[in-house]
Order: sequence, then structure tokens, then C-alpha cells
Amino acid sequence: MAKKKFFDGDFLDDDPFEAMHEMMEEMFKGPLFRNLKPGNSRVQGMRITVGPDGRPRVQRFGDAVTQKRNAFEPWVDVIDGKNNVTVVAELPGVEKNELNLNAEKDFLTISVKNPERPVHKTIKLPGEVREGSAKATLKNGILEVVLEKKHEKKLRKIKVS
Repeated sequence: MAKKKFFDGDFLDDDPFEAMHEMMEEMFKGPLFRNLKPGNSRVQGMRITVGPDGRPRVQRFGDAVTQKRNAFEPWVDVIDGKNNVTVVAELPGVEKNELNLNAEKDFLTISVKNPERPVHKTIKLPGEVREGSAKATLKNGILEVVLEKKHEKKLRKIKVS
């Protein structure tokens, strides 16, 4: 079987489920999964969207992605609104007291201090946010953080008399 690149030539013309199945089979033969013991798990996935230029974009997530840091990297969605930026992250099994959120300028860092399942992800926001404006909720493993955008003060025109 010839190895396919993820988005080379005819990939999108092939049956995507068949191609994904082939990629998954190859992945499970690799070093990240080869030594997996019964009762242990590994989370890895991808989200495929189409960018404004019409080209596919792939966002990987999971503990296999961040194995170097020995932390799980959650799936995250960033919603750029008119006055707010909303960040939604999947954090199954995380308790509020384990969660640590830090926002600075145009970055949000999510981390969880849990020795069984540490989490870490730094997200680049679409613009700067106001200090102290964040509101966060964690419900059923879904974290939602809403941050107010920092709007530059507009120059006021001065009328000359």
C-alpha cells in the first residue's frame, strides 16, 4: 500500500472515510500506540475546517500531540465576535479547582494541575483583550471563556474656530 500524504492531489476525490481508516491503521502501528497497555488510553484527534481562502485547515489535539510536555492538549474553538472573543474547550473529567486560566494581551493559557491527566494549551486570540474582563464557566467538561476585546480609543476630531 502506497503511503498517502494527508492533502496531496486526489485525497479529496477519494472516499475520505476509507482514507482516514487507512491513516488510523498506520497510526496505531506507530510508537505512540504500540506500547499502550490495557486499561490505559491515549487521546488524539483532528478537526478539519475550510478557511476563508477555501483551503482545508487541520487542527490536531490530544495527548499524543503534546507528549513532549507530557500534557493533554484539548480541542479548542475560538469565536471572534464584534465586542468579545469566546473560547470553548473540551475538558472532560476536569474539576473547577484543578483549572488555571491566564489571559495576557492576545493569549489565553489553559492548564490543569492533575497528575493523572495534566492539560496545557496556549491559544493565540484574534486581538488584544481587556484586562480583568474574562468570565469563565465549566459545565459538563465544557469550558467557556468570554473576554472583552480591547478597543483602541478613537481620536476625537477637534473643531477649529
